[in-house]
Amino acid sequence: MANLPIFTAGTIRADVRDAWSRLRQAALFESYLHREIEQGVRSAYDNLTTSGSVLKELQQEVRASSDAYQQSVQLEKNGLAIPLDVLTAQNSLLNARLQYADEAFSRTVFYLDLIRATGDLSPQAPLGLRLSEDAPMPGRPS
Repeated sequence: MANLPIFTAGTIRADVRDAWSRLRQAALFESYLHREIEQGVRSAYDNLTTSGSVLKELQQEVRASSDAYQQSVQLEKNGLAIPLDVLTAQNSLLNARLQYADEAFSRTVFYLDLIRATGDLSPQAPLGLRLSEDAPMPGRPS
């Protein structure tokens, strides 16, 4: 003899509807996470590429400041400039180098953020870290 309660059909139907509701919620949450991750990767990639172009501009600025400093030193040696001109050029050069170093650090952080966002960051990842467009700073040994 089967022991089946007579009034369980409504309970089973409610349980099925509840299960479908939880499935739809999980699907929506998965879709939300997918969009959020995609946006995070896109943002990290944009930050990295923007930083690379800013780094190239700052590299040119460092070269120009270095040339201006060398020229002011030569002008002072020839008596055509005063020490204040040399100090001003040196200040511009040091500021340009500082901005370059700051952006190079930021680019490394953006790179790490990108590999974290893509899920490739592991304890071994920073060991092989070398950015392809990372050039040595002008006027400094590499």
